[in-house]
Amino acid sequence: MSIVNDEMKKRIQALKIGEYSNIPYVNDFTCPECGETGDGYIHVCGEGYIPKPRPILVGWCETPSGFMKVFECPKCFTRFRYHGSTTERNNLEAFFGSIQLDLLLQDHRS
Repeated sequence: MSIVNDEMKKRIQALKIGEYSNIPYVNDFTCPECGETGDGYIHVCGEGYIPKPRPILVGWCETPSGFMKVFECPKCFTRFRYHGSTTERNNLEAFFGSIQLDLLLQDHRS
């Protein structure tokens, strides 16, 4: 049984990016251009340590190394791709479940 309903599947399928080779691969959520996004904290003078901004999920792609999520930096708008998991990268149904969670969390933060 699928954990992703038909409406969400359509939303996810609409985010598929066919040409991914010009989108850099990263091994975490850090923007390869400015380094301002990710899981963790940055030090801001006068404010102390604040959480790094989270990248925005803007799509996904299918590569020879498995499925990858495509994110965009909210600071410099650079796109980058990242597996985001090890277990879902070769299972489309599980990968869609992972994207669904990302989208729902992202919608909730907006």
